[in-house]
Amino acid sequence: LLMRLQLAFDIQAPGVDETPHPQEPPDRLALRLALAKARAVAAHHPHACVIGSDQVCDLNGQALGKPVTLDNAKTQLRMLSRQSVVFRTAVAVVRPDTGFEACRLVNIHVRYRELTDTTIERYLEQEPDLDESKTVLESVKEGVKHITDMLEEFEHINNQLADPNLDG
Repeated sequence: LLMRLQLAFDIQAPGVDETPHPQEPPDRLALRLALAKARAVAAHHPHACVIGSDQVCDLNGQALGKPVTLDNAKTQLRMLSRQSVVFRTAVAVVRPDTGFEACRLVNIHVRYRELTDTTIERYLEQEPDLDESKTVLESVKEGVKHITDMLEEFEHINNQLADPNLDG
């Protein structure tokens, strides 16, 4: 969205511990983490408007965390088969120099179809390898690296073709 609006922005990992507190409901977890992430980054950028976000999958009042391993991903997808869940998405905006803080929650209700073991295997084959030492952003960047590499090569060639000193 920020790119579409042509707004300059940076992405930074906030380094926030995402461990749920005991008995913390999924909606409160998403709100707490979104605000904590925004505050963590804003602490280093006091004059910036910082956006933090978090999403929690709520299955019958229980937060499903990141699966971390392939076996956990399979187990979670089996649990989700033919279930209704709520994805609790929280977005926080913080601007330290003005004292502004706001946080909102949006709930998206999803019903999963039956997920057979074959369907789950085929789905997970398409995903990047799970690595608990990486953030979601790092995993996504790794998964699309071949695309960003092609774009960088295109940009390099395009810049060469635009060079007025190029012999033609």
